[in-house]
Amino acid sequence: MARNGKLDALKPSMNGKDIDKKKKKKTVPKAIPDTQVFVTYMPKLAENVFNGGKEAYTLRSSTSRALSGLVAQLETTLTKDAKRVATYQKKKSILPVSVQVALATRLPRALVEVAAPEAMKAVRKFEVAKKEKSNGTAK
Repeated sequence: MARNGKLDALKPSMNGKDIDKKKKKKTVPKAIPDTQVFVTYMPKLAENVFNGGKEAYTLRSSTSRALSGLVAQLETTLTKDAKRVATYQKKKSILPVSVQVALATRLPRALVEVAAPEAMKAVRKFEVAKKEKSNGTAK
């Protein structure tokens, strides 16, 4: 009968490491692709904007994904431009002025005239809601 006690010493090793040990794979959470970032938001937006009349409009999922990708790409581009402007101005954070300059350089003037005030209203509304939530006076 063979002895099993010293068989480990006979196994080949690589640089002092055992071959039998399997490497554990590191799991990294998958990032949401750009086309999926605004997918749930787009149909709600379309419903709020277009359902005021007699006919009801909906978005197909492929249209929603395409719009989501477009908005995500635009957001990425504008963020990079705003960061570049802030860096040029030697600021450590992105200020509203930097975002407005990025908007003005990337979008047509007519769209900027609508987008900048709407964005400011949205930011103010968010800040008020956040302040009310922290004070406990939320509606």
